[in-house]
Amino acid sequence: MDCNDGNFWRSFALAALILTLLGFGGFASRVQAQSLEIFLAENEPPIIKKVPDLVDLGLTEFTTSTVWTKGVDVYSGVLLADLLTALGIDLRARNGSVTLEAMDGYSATIAFETILGTHPLLAFHRNHRPMSVRSQGPFWLVFDYDSDVRLRTETLYALSVWQVTRLIVNF
Repeated sequence: MDCNDGNFWRSFALAALILTLLGFGGFASRVQAQSLEIFLAENEPPIIKKVPDLVDLGLTEFTTSTVWTKGVDVYSGVLLADLLTALGIDLRARNGSVTLEAMDGYSATIAFETILGTHPLLAFHRNHRPMSVRSQGPFWLVFDYDSDVRLRTETLYALSVWQVTRLIVNF
């Protein structure tokens, strides 16, 4: 087949359209990847939450810079405290924490007390667009670093897990 042939380019365009409609590399695959497993108890199946479920809890948005990105971005998602409260978790429980697990195997554990004191956001949009895996998505625990110098610590940076796929509630 000659690449200068008009039929080649029509066939190429049709194949690209079909792959896009099937979700390969397009918006559909990003949306499907945006699910979160939440484990509340050992030996119990996880609760699965997708972005629309989280949006129903109420969106929170703030503008901040991070040490991992250039400039200032708008992050939106659900406050981690609001998600846990909606699941019936009492954040005043002593010694409670949440472990966030990322796609790459990284994990970090944040105490309930820290959640209440720092108000981290489980972000799924940056600049009003879904975050892809390449850009720290599908979920990224972000703090409003620019609002308070006390949020710019190595401890909180280590808790800023991106590509989050699981939350494990610990008591």
